[in-house]
Amino acid sequence: GDAATKLRPLAQDPLFAVEVLQMAAAANSPIAPHTMQIIACVSGKLDVECGAVTIERSPGELCLVPASLEAATLHARTAATLLRVEAG
Repeated sequence: GDAATKLRPLAQDPLFAVEVLQMAAAANSPIAPHTMQIIACVSGKLDVECGAVTIERSPGELCLVPASLEAATLHARTAATLLRVEAG
């Protein structure tokens, strides 16, 4: 991600990792390709972007990012905090 994104690991296991991301408004953070992830918006508003598809998320909403994706990006519409669970 860029300098406007802070990452804090919460849990690390051979099967999964959990992180907290704090993103400034308009910050972008790439999503690792070919990795299943669950993105949970805790505060603020963010978009999960993949090609021409944009999924808007608000607090309490989740997004499953399938491992079949080549490239996707998180974009903070406002300052946002999210949980990211990534398959190991």
